[in-house]
Amino acid sequence: MAKITHLLVLLFPVLFSWQAMAGMPTYPNIKPLLIKAIDAPDGTVSGIVSGPMAGFFRQTTGSQQPVIATVTTLAEFDQPGCKRLNLHLNQTGAQTKSGEPKDFDVSYGINLCRDGDAPAKQSQMLGN
Repeated sequence: MAKITHLLVLLFPVLFSWQAMAGMPTYPNIKPLLIKAIDAPDGTVSGIVSGPMAGFFRQTTGSQQPVIATVTTLAEFDQPGCKRLNLHLNQTGAQTKSGEPKDFDVSYGINLCRDGDAPAKQSQMLGN
């Protein structure tokens, strides 16, 4: 009985995280998430990243857990359709040197327009 309880305690976070991600869309790379965030009503888009980037994460972190991307809008530019975005990538279960699993998190700031290009150099960021 103690072994079953211990197993359930270990599996609960994994099962819970998979359940939370069940309705999350999957993207082959991060660009569609970035573009989608520009027009998102609340300025936020999340999804599971697949493809080569996810493979790189799995190889680097030693974790087979999905890579979750969350993009939030930080500011707008005076150039229409252009925004300052924050890209946050997270993967649970990354292996540390001591063998202890930890969350891997990294964030990037990106200036991007709806057409996929960066804002023009003369474009100014508007106050938030």
